Order: sequence, then C-alpha cells, then structure tokens
Amino acid sequence: MSAAAADPSRTVLRLRVALRDLKPTPWRRIEVVAADTSLAELHRVIQTAMGWEDQHLHCFQILGRRHDGDTPDLTRIRLDDFHLRAGERFLYTYNHFVPWVHDVRVEAVVSRRPRRYYPHCLAGRHVCPPEWCSGPEALDEIRSDLLGLGLVEDLEFMAAFGSAVVEMSEGTVGDLLDTVGEDKLRRAIDRQDRRDALLAEFDRHRTNTLLAELGSSTAEATA
Repeated sequence: MSAAAADPSRTVLRLRVALRDLKPTPWRRIEVVAADTSLAELHRVIQTAMGWEDQHLHCFQILGRRHDGDTPDLTRIRLDDFHLRAGERFLYTYNHFVPWVHDVRVEAVVSRRPRRYYPHCLAGRHVCPPEWCSGPEALDEIRSDLLGLGLVEDLEFMAAFGSAVVEMSEGTVGDLLDTVGEDKLRRAIDRQDRRDALLAEFDRHRTNTLLAELGSSTAEATA
C-alpha cells in the first residue's frame, strides 16, 4: 500500500490544465493536496496558474455533475471526495458569456513530497488571452490587428515622438503633445500595452511565488 493510500492527507493529484480552442495551447501542470483542496480553492489555483484575474463566473463539471462557482458548495466539496484516479478528466469553465473551457486531466496520484509546498506548478507553456479578449475567434482578429501593419505604424509614430522630445530646443513637452496629438499618443501606447499582453511568456517562477502566497493565505484563513 502506498503512503498516499495509507494516509489520505498525503495524497497529491498531479493535474494538467489546458485551455481549449487555442493554438498554441496554454497549459499548466500543477500538484494539489486532495484532502486540503476544495473546489473553491482549486478555482483560485487555476486562476493563479493560468494567469486569469477572477473577473467572471466559473463552474466545474466533474463526474457528470456541474458545480457552479456562485454556490457555497464549492467551499465544502474537496477533491478527495471524488476519489479521482489517474487518467480521469473534468472541465473547468471560466466566464459563461465568453466561455474559456479548460480540460483538466489527472496525470498521476502521488504522495506528498517533503519540503515541497502545495499547490505547486511543475511546468507550463504559453499565456492565456487577456481578460478583455472576447473569445478564440476574437483573439485571432486582435492578433491580426495589433501585430500587423498597425504595429509598424505605432512604432514609427512613437519613435518619431521620442526623437522630437530629444531634439526639442524650445517649448515644452505639452506643446509637443498639442502638435502630435496627445490622444493619438495615448492610443498608440495602449495598443502597445495590449501587444505586450499578447506576447508575454509564461513565467513558472513567478507563478509558484503567487501559488505559495495563495497557499499561505489559505492556511491562515483555515487555521
């Protein structure tokens, strides 16, 4: 008998969480202690690991039953209540109006490792779309708009503005803004911020730092 089987408090589920309908696919491999993790806590873990901002409703569909995020059940139901085995799958949906569906697969059931904090992210690739993106099809259009000809135009505009500031010998920056158009500059900067969000890389170290903070806050709340 394994240590996890002898002591359920040591049972760890290794989960692969993958966002549907996007190429390349954003995914994370995370480990959680089944006895310590309610569905409400798993929601927070997935939000943190995937990089979402918890702005919308969510639900789980596990073993044929739906568990909505706006009900108190999620704080009472724990993962070990389902007795999940390696290979079993369930769904996590974020934002019912523009559903971002995540496939969650139990890759393994293992024993808790000494000196490892949980939840823990083992691996992952690619970031999720920004919260303001309204679905997979919209993401393709946004990418085309922000990373196409508009990118060249915005970069040329901001480079010209930067050069004008450096070379300015009279007047103020405010005068220069009046000349080039402050609103135009703000729109160019906003579009660049959106590009940065689209092109960001997954950072496992930062994710684990956030998960450690999440685990600490959860432990304090239940102490």
